Amino acid sequence: HRPRKVHGRQAGPGASEVLPYRYGTGLFNSIGRVIGDMHFILPLAFLAHFVLAANAHSSAATSVASHINAAKPPPSPDAQQQSIPIIDIAPLISPTSNLSERQSVADQIGRACTNIGFFAIINHGIRTSTIDALLKSSRRFFDMSEEDKLLAKSADDAEYPYGYERSEVLSKGKQLDGGEIASEEGECRVATNESSTPDLKETFSLGPKLSPTGQPARRWPPKVPDVFISTHEEYFAAMEFLANNLLRGFALALGLDEQYFRPYFEQHQCALRTLNYPDTGSNLQSGQIRAGAHTDYGALTILKTGGPGLQVRKDVADQEGWLDTPDLEDALIVNVGDMMRRWTNDRWASTLHRVVVPDINNSSNGAQRRQSVAFFVNARGDASVEPLPTCVSENYPAKYEPVTAGDYLLRKHLASMGSAL
Repeated sequence: HRPRKVHGRQAGPGASEVLPYRYGTGLFNSIGRVIGDMHFILPLAFLAHFVLAANAHSSAATSVASHINAAKPPPSPDAQQQSIPIIDIAPLISPTSNLSERQSVADQIGRACTNIGFFAIINHGIRTSTIDALLKSSRRFFDMSEEDKLLAKSADDAEYPYGYERSEVLSKGKQLDGGEIASEEGECRVATNESSTPDLKETFSLGPKLSPTGQPARRWPPKVPDVFISTHEEYFAAMEFLANNLLRGFALALGLDEQYFRPYFEQHQCALRTLNYPDTGSNLQSGQIRAGAHTDYGALTILKTGGPGLQVRKDVADQEGWLDTPDLEDALIVNVGDMMRRWTNDRWASTLHRVVVPDINNSSNGAQRRQSVAFFVNARGDASVEPLPTCVSENYPAKYEPVTAGDYLLRKHLASMGSAL
């Protein structure tokens, strides 16, 4: 085998080809436009996956709509799988994959979103070094004095819903739904009764670049080194690229054109949040809530967990118990948000989840400090969200009136902060 150069490097058997990408204000830049500044990894081993995926489908020209039963109601809880699937999304990342390969991944995503609303992804293309660098720089920030961290706290959450925070009660965002969704009523009581005290965590949040997004300019803590800024910007850009590709898969899973969601996410309102769960010591009981039961507000969330403790529960009243998510070193967790649930007319599950202190008898991490990183994929502020045409029929009419994405997200956020519009 003759080594070949990839962007100035030689790539041989087993080497990782590093393909840079460039980003803009919208998630749906074409692959040609996104190749540029930041980096994701596409191992050569992916090629074997492509061959297997191609053999699994007879034709790439198969109609996208034939892969789902449009407007079919969600299956009953008894029929739903009670596990978090692990999905290899390499074909969604590769610029050389074909429709059949991408549809195969989309079908797996569709099943996961219908059954449990959560799934883990591997071969997602995000460099380990990008993740580690962000965790390291954010850890240094959270180790600063309380006085210095509070300098990054927003004085007005309605005007700037980002920055440092330590008093959020996530379950209050769920309480805001009230009787809006019939199947949520029982779970609203679970979420809101769990705790009225602030979650046992602290966070730093960041919105998109100013540009034409309509979002306020980013505000950085005044006493952080430059690496804090650069690692957040790099990770944000990498997540924009990943979200773009996941949304293409979501569209295919729903019987839509791959680019269907593109106009909804130009000038998006995505948000990056680093989270620090301090060491709880020996004073708390195993199972103590670090983050109260809640559902996420936007279209989807991409999460890098930092250890055990994340649990999910299908958002229906007659399902018992919580399910632990897999803690995989090289995987990311993806979950459906309330906005996507509305879009799919309840076909897909926006699933309750929480973070608990693991059982110290069964976990080497016990109640130790835990970090994680969440990227919330949110539509543009003026986007009108209503049930999709493939999720509505005469037998299953639309359950929701149109909502404006920005207003909906802000109401949910302010509720979690104990405020209201």
